[in-house]
Amino acid sequence: MHLNSCASCSTELDLLRSFLEGEPTAEERADVEWLTRRLSETRLGEESTAAAPAPSWLDRFRDLFRTSGWAWAGAAAMAVLAVTVFVETQPPDLPGGLGGGSSIVRSGQLEVVAPIGDLAAPPESLQVKAWEGAVRYRFEVREMDRTLVWSSETDQPQIDLPEGVRAEAAPGRTLLWSAAALDGSGGVLAETQAIRFRVQTEATP
Repeated sequence: MHLNSCASCSTELDLLRSFLEGEPTAEERADVEWLTRRLSETRLGEESTAAAPAPSWLDRFRDLFRTSGWAWAGAAAMAVLAVTVFVETQPPDLPGGLGGGSSIVRSGQLEVVAPIGDLAAPPESLQVKAWEGAVRYRFEVREMDRTLVWSSETDQPQIDLPEGVRAEAAPGRTLLWSAAALDGSGGVLAETQAIRFRVQTEATP
């Protein structure tokens, strides 16, 4: 799901796949053959000159990355993979209340009652199920581009919409609304996702 919505990560994954599945170029094959010969010569040199100090694994590793463009490509691909895995495994930030110097309080999922989806007429109110421990509820109505249309708070899990807000729900126009259950200090205990609703247009006879 993340790859479907993240252009950066999907591009990195495509680059990694092209590296792993693609055929090496003639230049890369030549580098590999040169490296193979070099390692063979080094091994023969160690056997014929016992007194000479053997190159360390670190020296061979440095030689590998100094001479082989293919090896550099492999290292870059592995770095991309490591970054991608790190990003994917980080826990998502969940909305919550922030106090002075306090940490984020992870919130629960507030259950929606109405309105949802296509409606015959503009809704008169917004309603969610009560959340245990909630002192107040915050309701918001937004346009599809997330521009705030209206916001208000109440001590009940339901709130009536002003006439002006109901007028914004013109037939065929989609709006979003959301709600959050708050504790005594204004921290978010639970909240809904953005809920879409739309007043249906009259059918043409």
